[in-house]
Amino acid sequence: MPEKKIRCLIQTPEASLFEGDIVECVLPAVDGEWMVCYNHAPSVLMLGVGGLRLNLDNQWHHYYIESGVAQIRDNQLSILCDFALGKKHLSRENLQQELSGMGEKEHSAIQKTKAKLKVLDAIEAN
Repeated sequence: MPEKKIRCLIQTPEASLFEGDIVECVLPAVDGEWMVCYNHAPSVLMLGVGGLRLNLDNQWHHYYIESGVAQIRDNQLSILCDFALGKKHLSRENLQQELSGMGEKEHSAIQKTKAKLKVLDAIEAN
């Protein structure tokens, strides 16, 4: 029996980052992580800062996102986020340099860079 899939779209103001079928998704909502699977109840989520994970046939794809909304309905997941980075745009060396150049008053920027490092850790663990 074929695996049941969700149609997924990830869009930023600049580009479409992903469009395809997925098995499941883990989203960084403002109230914690949400997992979306086939036949999920219709929902709209406010997204926070952090790692977004897509399962494409037991292969996880990781993205770093900053705020937005997600809607799931009829096995279609639409993710609209203000900013997103995929694997090819995350470099440990660049992120460490970014962190070392920040002052104590840049707490928000430090938290975002640490979140990017967490996504990179997850990518490298696969």
